[in-house]
Amino acid sequence: MTHHRGPRVARAILSAWLVAAASAMAVPEGAADVAALVTPTESRLPNGLRLLSLTDPRAAVSTFQVWYDVGSRHERPGITGISHLFEHMMFKGTKKVAPEEHARLVQAVGGVNNAFTTWDVTAYWQALPPDQLELAARLEADRMANLVLSEANLKSEREVVKEERRFRIDNTPIGRGVELLSSVAYDASPYAWPTAGWMRDLDSITLDDCRDYYAIHYAPDKAAVIIAGPTTHAENLKLVEKYFKGLKPGRPAPRVLVGDEPQRGERRATLETEVQLPFLLAGFKVPPDADPDAAVIEVISNLLSNGQSSRLYRKLVYEDQSALIAAGLAVPRKDIGLFYAFAAVKPGRDRDSLEAVFFKEIDRLGEETVPAEELAKVKNQLEAQFVFSLEQVQDRATAVGNATLLDGDPTAAARRIERLRAVDAEAIRRVAAKYLVRGNRTVVWVIPAPRSAS
Repeated sequence: MTHHRGPRVARAILSAWLVAAASAMAVPEGAADVAALVTPTESRLPNGLRLLSLTDPRAAVSTFQVWYDVGSRHERPGITGISHLFEHMMFKGTKKVAPEEHARLVQAVGGVNNAFTTWDVTAYWQALPPDQLELAARLEADRMANLVLSEANLKSEREVVKEERRFRIDNTPIGRGVELLSSVAYDASPYAWPTAGWMRDLDSITLDDCRDYYAIHYAPDKAAVIIAGPTTHAENLKLVEKYFKGLKPGRPAPRVLVGDEPQRGERRATLETEVQLPFLLAGFKVPPDADPDAAVIEVISNLLSNGQSSRLYRKLVYEDQSALIAAGLAVPRKDIGLFYAFAAVKPGRDRDSLEAVFFKEIDRLGEETVPAEELAKVKNQLEAQFVFSLEQVQDRATAVGNATLLDGDPTAAARRIERLRAVDAEAIRRVAAKYLVRGNRTVVWVIPAPRSAS
């Protein structure tokens, strides 16, 4: 039912152990028109609910998504993990809909549904035949207003999310390494804790905590409905008004303590655990996704880590032969984020020498000019990947959801290609010299735990 963004970083790193291949792709003809696919028409109801429509008369499927402006950054110590817990609670039924019946009703008409929680948002979606949009609207409005919150539901879902935490984080060295990296990198930011929450907080969340969270965050003034498919905006607005117009705004949300004090020196930590080989994780503080430099960070990420021809992989795996895998990724966030970079030490090689080569390769971006041919290839790859990622209306709606909630601008997705094309070699050198430096990084080594004496 669920996938949350903290463990997603760990899964992305883990997958890079297994597969690290990418080839240059040509941008397909018509890519200049891609902006129209993710340029929504918007209306706002009197209660604050936003409606964003993406109309494609050729679409055979519709998607109905509800994005809530609440994620783990809205939590506080003592209730970390409640956003993800609440994602589960939202499937436990209302006064009119039995527990888990929401999914069964959608499946009965040939649809699918799911949800996800990140640091910044929680979103619920249905993909279903266009003539069944009203079912999705009715179900989503019902659980926005009439969710049944009970001790029994809290008890059962608490155990489910605790088991997910064990599976995705506690029992995976990479998951624990990423969690440690975030907790060391951030001082004052709520990004310091995982979306899965700390286990002690999951155990202590009360039914009153859940009632407060629901009353504040699960309300029309904290939500955006995104509909993509063949229906027009006028048709969508009529449908949404029918089911959502009568819902009341929520209680005022507490102020989120955003940002973090500038990092003034490298931070380090070591995790000793059950791994066969040492694993290096690094995180560099980078600007929010709405910042103009975010597009530059995205290009840098691909220069360093998009496939076996990327700089980190080529240098450490092929040339230096000190690593089994080396890569990185940038994850969009609403506030100050992290650019992750990682490498696994090859058997028989020294981890100190690997680290020296690893960071020297990153440092090069702030010291040297990227060749025009290499830059063009990477930008072409990114552009093509974005175009192909919008083939389904579901993905277009998700792109608009991220633009609306993370960037604060529903049209930001439509300008993504424009932003990528504007990145030049000087911008890469400038941004790398500003952010990808020693004083702005956090380093975690995951190493084999000492064997106990027999």
